[in-house]
Amino acid sequence: MQKSGKIIPCRDELHLGRKLKASIDRIVDAKGDSLVQTVPNGFRHSFCTCRLAVMKSAAQGALEAGNSPKMLFEHYRELSTEEEGNAWFGIMPVREKEVVDFKAA
Repeated sequence: MQKSGKIIPCRDELHLGRKLKASIDRIVDAKGDSLVQTVPNGFRHSFCTCRLAVMKSAAQGALEAGNSPKMLFEHYRELSTEEEGNAWFGIMPVREKEVVDFKAA
């Protein structure tokens, strides 16, 4: 198993989708049952929900998501708290200097 590098190296959006699905399909329990349930457009829905909770502006969220303020307000308002939104946007990959070189250890 690779300990560093890109999480999902890809060429384009379609390739990313395929690689992400393949990665998620490998997250299983001891019996081989999936531990992750995916939802079509799940990342987009999460973005809209969390961005609206953090920004408190359907107009700004709509501009960023390429949607209408009415749609964001009707479908994503009050589904997440500001704290949950900040936590979602706070997920970041480990910075290079924080990566442990297991071969050297």
